[in-house]
Amino acid sequence: MTLKEQSTIIDRLQKENFDLKIKVFYLNDKLEKQSDEGVKEMMKENVDMKVKLAEGMRERKSLKRRIKELEKKIQEMGGEKEGKEDGEDNITELWELKERVERYEVEIEELSRREKEREDRMREEISRKGVVGGERAEEVAMLREFLETETTRREKVDMENRRLREEIWRMKNESCGQPHLSSHHSVSARHSSTRSLSERDRDESRERGLMNQLRVENDELRREVGAQTSMLTSRNREKDRLYQEIEDLKLHLRNGGGAALAIVAEHDQHQQHQNRAASVISDRILDRSVSRAGGAASVAGTHVSMLSESEREDFENANGQLRDRISELRLKNQELQIQIENCYREIDQKADDMERVAVEYEEELQLAHAEVQEMQAERNDALRMREEIEMDFDQLKEEAEEEIQKLEEELDIRLGDVEKLEEDVRCKDEDFKGLQQEMRNVSDIVVRLEDVHEEHAGEVRRLEEKLEGLQRTLRENEQEMSVLEGSLREANEKIERMTVQSESAKGEIAFLREEQDADKIKIGELEMVIKGLEKTIEEEKERVADARERLESERKDREKMGDKRYQEWERKVNEKSQEVMNAKDEVRRLRSKVSNREEEAKQWRERLEELERALREALGDLSGTRTGLFKSIVNLQSELESTLEELDYTKNELVEKDRVLKDRENLLEGMALESRKLTDLLDKERAGRKSDRAALETLKTTHHQTRHTITQHQTQYTELEKTRNKESKSIHQLEQQYREQLAERNNLLTQIWLRLSALCGPDWTHRNSLVPTGTNNVNGKQSMEAAVVGTLPGFQKNMLIAVKTIESIVAGFKTRCRGVERDLWKEYQVVENALESRTRRLERLESLVRGGIGEQNGMRTEVAKLRTENRLLRAELNVVKNEASSTTATITTSAMSSSQQTPPILHRSKTSAAVPQQPPKGKETSAPTSTAITRTSSTTSTPQPTDTQDVSEKRWILRLRELEKRLKAEREARLLDRSAAKKKVEEARGASAEYKAELERERAVSGSKR
Repeated sequence: MTLKEQSTIIDRLQKENFDLKIKVFYLNDKLEKQSDEGVKEMMKENVDMKVKLAEGMRERKSLKRRIKELEKKIQEMGGEKEGKEDGEDNITELWELKERVERYEVEIEELSRREKEREDRMREEISRKGVVGGERAEEVAMLREFLETETTRREKVDMENRRLREEIWRMKNESCGQPHLSSHHSVSARHSSTRSLSERDRDESRERGLMNQLRVENDELRREVGAQTSMLTSRNREKDRLYQEIEDLKLHLRNGGGAALAIVAEHDQHQQHQNRAASVISDRILDRSVSRAGGAASVAGTHVSMLSESEREDFENANGQLRDRISELRLKNQELQIQIENCYREIDQKADDMERVAVEYEEELQLAHAEVQEMQAERNDALRMREEIEMDFDQLKEEAEEEIQKLEEELDIRLGDVEKLEEDVRCKDEDFKGLQQEMRNVSDIVVRLEDVHEEHAGEVRRLEEKLEGLQRTLRENEQEMSVLEGSLREANEKIERMTVQSESAKGEIAFLREEQDADKIKIGELEMVIKGLEKTIEEEKERVADARERLESERKDREKMGDKRYQEWERKVNEKSQEVMNAKDEVRRLRSKVSNREEEAKQWRERLEELERALREALGDLSGTRTGLFKSIVNLQSELESTLEELDYTKNELVEKDRVLKDRENLLEGMALESRKLTDLLDKERAGRKSDRAALETLKTTHHQTRHTITQHQTQYTELEKTRNKESKSIHQLEQQYREQLAERNNLLTQIWLRLSALCGPDWTHRNSLVPTGTNNVNGKQSMEAAVVGTLPGFQKNMLIAVKTIESIVAGFKTRCRGVERDLWKEYQVVENALESRTRRLERLESLVRGGIGEQNGMRTEVAKLRTENRLLRAELNVVKNEASSTTATITTSAMSSSQQTPPILHRSKTSAAVPQQPPKGKETSAPTSTAITRTSSTTSTPQPTDTQDVSEKRWILRLRELEKRLKAEREARLLDRSAAKKKVEEARGASAEYKAELERERAVSGSKR
């Protein structure tokens, strides 16, 4: 790459970088505005503006009322003195207001023109972006909304402009005053000139800072471009080296075997990305597998003595299967490589698409850059307007306050003088009217002359500035011409050198012709630019001449009008006095307008702050000041001027090169005729020598290739033998590992089967311990231990059945636990019912006994019954003792023996009623009780002797004590039964929890095995 191309690339990258920064900034700004926070901020601002508008309307109404009241007072006061004193102030105010209105009109016209240009540009952008499609629909909608808001604002400005013009016209017709405006006007012009100079200095300082920043970025971009060019050159060198190696391989391997051809085909397939390479690679792999199989058979023949035929066949079969597997994997690998290459192609296509999108994005960024420049211009205008409006507003505010104070003081003083002045006013009304007409005429003429003078002065300044610029350009052109003359001298020296180098110039001529085509295109473009600049220079010269003619004509007109001015002055002074009264009204109206303009100034101030923030973000200097921004803009402009100068320099160089090329072509045409004659003779001799050299080189190359191929084949053969030996060893190791793993797997499966069958139970294992085998159409059965090796599907089926049965058992745990709990609860309820029934019986007996103690006369019969019952119980006890053949202690008394033996009998009867699993004891106890009852019933009628009453009473007391003991025993037994039932329930719950835990463990084990 040449330096020119590098510089063009650097400039292009700079523009792209700047455009991208601006585009990113505006896109971020749009996203922030469209976000929820941005919408909320806009709503808040809208509410604040509405509140301020309502407050302004209220203040406006109050000021209007105040103005009307003051007007009424002034009209009531009247008088000549009042007219003269107020006339001076009102005239000054009137002229100031007129100047401001004219300024506003100029600004409004400029804004309207800019708005029209912006609308046209927006329409062009919308039409251009409409082709792109739905991707930029949101941006188009935003631009349309912006256009609508701008059009509405422009219409409002136009309406205000018309209203101001109408008010000015009415003021001119109705106002009156005195000529005190020339000095004030000159002061305002000085203020405006100093203001414009200060603004220019600020703009220049900001632009310089921006230009410095852009130069730093330009240097960085140049460094990056240099690094990228070095990388590209290194890559191109590597690419050329690889192509050269591929060509050498093709030349060397052209006379080789099938493997060499396959390698060459692989290289071609990698370079050309063809789909036919899969078949070539598969053929190569099959050839290799066949050769390896043959080699393996030949080597295996030597080891026949060491291995048996069956083992050798097994090894060969395994080796063949592994080779087939390897060949299949290689084929799959090649297919995957082809897919990867296709993916790389798609990636390249997508990269091209991305580059195209980037180009479109760059175009959009350029458009955005143009919009930014327009916004900068608008921002400068807005700043200027804001400063002027602030100055005017401050002045108006101070003047209005002073006037209000003066008017209030004068109203009090002049109320007494009104009656005196009314008579004088009647006399002087007629004289005053004549003077008013003269004053009006004089003021109109003065205003027109001053306006014309200001316009001419501004045009003269502009033309002088343009003349200075043209003189500066002429000086620069003269300097460039001097530089060009020096370059012409150098070119002449170069031409003399080039005549000596005629032979080496042939190669350069072709290169220069190619550059000439590109340079001609650039020359044409530059000539078009030069023609445009020449036209603009001619137009500027014509304008300068017209401006000079106008200046001379205006000077003559001023000299003529100077004498007439003094004559019309007195006539116009009287006219101005009448305009003063209307000027006050206009001042009040303009105050309301100033409040509106303050709101607009705030809006412009906010926009200006947004613009400054946007510029800082675009330039990457967020913490910078306004001076820094202006410096950066100045730096940008200086770089622009430098680039334009470089373009002019390149254009001149191109012109010189064109002329040099023409001269060289003329010289070379003459040299070519002479060289052709010599080249014909040389070609004949060279052709003979080349044919001899070609024959020798072909012989050498063929000899060298044959040697190279022989050495390659030998090395390949040795490598293949080594690889075959390594593969045979690795295959043997793999087989051993495979057998060990199979044995481990079978042992593990048998252990799992044993554990699962133990969980399922012996019946289930007996049913499912055999696996059916169907080999050679003979149905048979095989044990699970043998099925692991032979029939794995049957083993797998039984394993799945075992797992399902375990799952069903585990799933039935819940129902079983619930059934156990239900049975226990039922038994517990039966026990409780039996205990309650027996406690009721005991309570009934106790109540009967207590009632019987009080009635001793009726108790004798019952005592007799108890005695008989006691005898029967003794007899039963003796029978039980004899039958059980159990040794018991000697009974001291019959009552004590009965008291000691009755509680266990009752306890047994209780247990027999509660628990139905003890039928013999229940029978033994129930039979005596029934007999006892029948006997007592039969013996109730028999009378007892009287001497045994005391003994019976003692026995009855003992019987009661025995009953109390029985009651206590029954209660304690009931409590024991309840605690036992609770323990059983808790044990059942613990068993169910254990069953659940075991079930979860089995599920976890089965899940991990799966």
